[in-house]
Amino acid sequence: IVVTKALKKENIGDMAYQLAVSFGKGEGKVLYIDADLRQNSESEQVGLTNVLNGSVAWKEAVKKAEDNEVYVLNAGTQCKTPSEILDSEAFQDLLTELEKEYACIIFSTPSMIDYIDAAIVASQCDGVVLAVEYGKTDFPYVKKAMKQLEYVGASVIGSVISKN
Repeated sequence: IVVTKALKKENIGDMAYQLAVSFGKGEGKVLYIDADLRQNSESEQVGLTNVLNGSVAWKEAVKKAEDNEVYVLNAGTQCKTPSEILDSEAFQDLLTELEKEYACIIFSTPSMIDYIDAAIVASQCDGVVLAVEYGKTDFPYVKKAMKQLEYVGASVIGSVISKN
């Protein structure tokens, strides 16, 4: 499941992680993946980018969270071409492997309108939740984000309106 937003200026906080925690209260292991590779320019943590570029195995990069059966794969170190690495065969292979290990995988992505990354990830996942911050996003932007999701064949399974 992908959790995304329409615009970069929206502050949806840790909504995707909290969704993972909720799923983690059920049965099975849940993996939260920070796929917002545009926010990690200062990060030195091993994560998704390192797995995709082959410098570390995913089992080494995934860490157990303190919440229930939730595991976390951080964004990783800086990546100059986020959309290319997410649209790679390595990413598809990683998803195949992770689906064997986890009951549910929750992705947090950058905004739909500002970057192509969310659409790339959404096109390869079972569903998308579009988060909208009340009072920050005008309806035409929400509509545009929905059209982009439809264009890539993503299945929108819901929308959440947040008030931060």
